[in-house]
Amino acid sequence: MNNNDISTNKNDTSTIRRLYRAAMFSLVRGLASATGAPLVTGLMWWIQSR
Repeated sequence: MNNNDISTNKNDTSTIRRLYRAAMFSLVRGLASATGAPLVTGLMWWIQSR
Protein backbone atom coordinates (compact mmCIF):
# COMPACT_ATOMS: atom_id res chain seq x y z
CA MET A 1 0.00 0.00 0.00
CA ASN A 2 1.20 3.50 -0.72
CA ASN A 3 0.76 6.65 1.39
CA ASN A 4 -2.83 7.10 0.22
CA ASP A 5 -3.86 3.60 1.36
CA ILE A 6 -4.34 2.54 -2.26
CA SER A 7 -3.43 -1.04 -3.00
CA THR A 8 -0.51 -1.19 -5.40
CA ASN A 9 0.52 -4.77 -4.77
CA LYS A 10 -1.01 -7.79 -6.47
CA ASN A 11 -0.86 -9.71 -3.19
CA ASP A 12 -2.97 -7.05 -1.46
CA THR A 13 -5.67 -7.42 -4.10
CA SER A 14 -5.49 -11.19 -3.83
CA THR A 15 -5.85 -11.02 -0.06
CA ILE A 16 -8.83 -8.68 -0.31
CA ARG A 17 -10.51 -10.99 -2.80
CA ARG A 18 -9.94 -14.01 -0.56
CA LEU A 19 -11.35 -12.17 2.46
CA TYR A 20 -14.36 -11.06 0.39
CA ARG A 21 -14.99 -14.62 -0.79
CA ALA A 22 -14.69 -15.94 2.77
CA ALA A 23 -17.14 -13.31 4.01
CA MET A 24 -19.62 -14.12 1.24
CA PHE A 25 -19.31 -17.85 1.96
CA SER A 26 -19.98 -17.22 5.65
CA LEU A 27 -22.97 -15.04 4.83
CA VAL A 28 -24.52 -17.62 2.51
CA ARG A 29 -23.85 -20.41 4.99
CA GLY A 30 -25.44 -18.40 7.79
CA LEU A 31 -28.50 -17.62 5.68
CA ALA A 32 -28.87 -21.28 4.74
CA SER A 33 -28.65 -22.30 8.38
CA ALA A 34 -31.10 -19.61 9.45
CA THR A 35 -33.69 -20.73 6.91
CA GLY A 36 -33.00 -24.45 6.98
CA ALA A 37 -33.45 -25.01 10.70
CA PRO A 38 -36.99 -23.57 10.85
CA LEU A 39 -37.96 -25.49 7.71
CA VAL A 40 -36.79 -28.79 9.19
CA THR A 41 -38.50 -27.99 12.50
CA GLY A 42 -41.71 -27.08 10.71
CA LEU A 43 -41.59 -30.25 8.64
CA MET A 44 -41.07 -32.38 11.76
CA TRP A 45 -43.96 -30.62 13.54
CA TRP A 46 -46.20 -31.07 10.49
CA ILE A 47 -45.43 -34.79 10.26
CA GLN A 48 -46.06 -35.33 13.97
CA SER A 49 -49.31 -33.37 14.01
CA ARG A 50 -50.91 -35.24 11.10
